[in-house]
Amino acid sequence: MQDGTDHIYVHVPFCDGKCGYCAFYSTTFAAELADRWVNAVLLEMRGRLAGRRPAPRTIYLGGGTPSVLSPAQFDGLARGIASLVSLSRLKEWTAEANPGSLSPALLGSFLRAGVNRISIGAQSMDDRALRLLGRRHSADDVRRTVRMLRNAGVSNYGIDLISGIPSVDESAWKRTVEEAARLGPAHVSVYSLTFEPGTPLARLAAEGGILPADDDTHLLRLDAAELLLRRAGYRRYEVSNYSLPGRACLHNTACWRGLDYLGFGPAAASRSARARRVNRPDLGAYLAAVESGADAPAGHELLDARTDLAERLMFAFRMSSGADLEVFCRRFGPVPRALRIRWERGLRRLEKAGLLVSRGSRWRTTRSGADMADAVASEFIDAGGFPH
Repeated sequence: MQDGTDHIYVHVPFCDGKCGYCAFYSTTFAAELADRWVNAVLLEMRGRLAGRRPAPRTIYLGGGTPSVLSPAQFDGLARGIASLVSLSRLKEWTAEANPGSLSPALLGSFLRAGVNRISIGAQSMDDRALRLLGRRHSADDVRRTVRMLRNAGVSNYGIDLISGIPSVDESAWKRTVEEAARLGPAHVSVYSLTFEPGTPLARLAAEGGILPADDDTHLLRLDAAELLLRRAGYRRYEVSNYSLPGRACLHNTACWRGLDYLGFGPAAASRSARARRVNRPDLGAYLAAVESGADAPAGHELLDARTDLAERLMFAFRMSSGADLEVFCRRFGPVPRALRIRWERGLRRLEKAGLLVSRGSRWRTTRSGADMADAVASEFIDAGGFPH
């Protein structure tokens, strides 16, 4: 088992506004706060690495909106990271960016530091849908951002899309997917719109201002996206993610395969062996603690062995490659024989339901199983394994 240092996540908690559907932690960008955050996140890294200088394989800069940082702020962050970890084994450094907020100067800072993958939060190529979602960019901003990346020689960029937006009918959704593919990304993510409690969009739906799409509509939109993206040369390698050959997101793939990771910054999560840590989603508390020399405020949980194994196996079924039980048990074991028998019984039930297929000891989701990944995953949750 790794200690998490192979895969490092840095949470940038700043945005230039709040999207109507977003329930992730973020706060409004302010230059002074961002300066303090850069210093604090490097202090947190230094303290938790405790003198080690690991050589991660992936770094992921997420948020929030990393592209609201100034070039000077990112340069300071990148120099600090490079002083604390070795970049000698780094295969992928992803930075998330929103269309309209990624400047040529910041992109230059990204590339000089070693960022080699950009994830663009487009969400839609329909301006009406973008307004409904509360986005602050237009479809033209997406196109301009892609041109900027291509002119800078960046080919490894992804585009995120949201399906099931109430104002987007089937034909408009297909136009969004087709245009996204024509923009030539190496990677496309397709997430179904969810109405998270407490968000403006959820309140609007509760008041009758919009009608959320039903489950059948969501499935039809996902099926349409898969068909169009497959025709354009993308393969669905995870429930919500498609890529050209060899361009899957290495950082996220590691997490889905059950590998450990370390997260830094407010609201960042870490997983190391059976220990789970989630930093408190509170920038003020984070800065106050770290700047005073204390550990970042966080919740800690030590999972029992059965729950730990079940969670790691559960996430594997988000991948189109599924899980090879023999390989899994060697990597994360020992797995008690009784637990493995329970897993195999549950897997066979899912196979009979048409959600899984097997070949030898490898199990994969079917197409319908991929669309019902939560139902497949729920089989692993009860008492650290399949229910009796």
